[in-house]
Amino acid sequence: MSVSDDELVDRLFAALAKYHRLRDRALTRASQATGGTTEPAAYRALIMLKDGPLRSGELAQALSSDPSTVSRHVAHLVGEGLVRREADPIDGRAHRLVLTEAGWATLGRMVEYRRTMGASLVGEWAPGELERFVTLLDRFVTAVEAEISHSPTIPTEGAP
Repeated sequence: MSVSDDELVDRLFAALAKYHRLRDRALTRASQATGGTTEPAAYRALIMLKDGPLRSGELAQALSSDPSTVSRHVAHLVGEGLVRREADPIDGRAHRLVLTEAGWATLGRMVEYRRTMGASLVGEWAPGELERFVTLLDRFVTAVEAEISHSPTIPTEGAP
């Protein structure tokens, strides 16, 4: 019996939804295991700041998140001493977000935890499977991002 493309797409999105829930639980566990109290969404902000300072709006865009939500996470990270605000050298009225020494240390511990856990998850995979999976997942995420950025909203029932 062959599985239809519709059924496969349904399975894909069911697996992604389950992964999303599990990822948040894993990030919470990783934070606790490394001595932190950083919530999962705030941890994603730490990851984005590793490449250099960002304004809050830039961080929200990079995270594909609402600016008010990012602002709440940034306040938490600043309160934990993991991130600091500094004046933007181009526009002194604006602030950039920068990882502190403690932020770098927390990020390092969490990345190491993630890599160790990831290695155990794919350790039994055949050579090349992880690379193929990452390639396909990246391709899928890029397609989703492109689709969302220019798609209209889903029409409500009875709409023309």
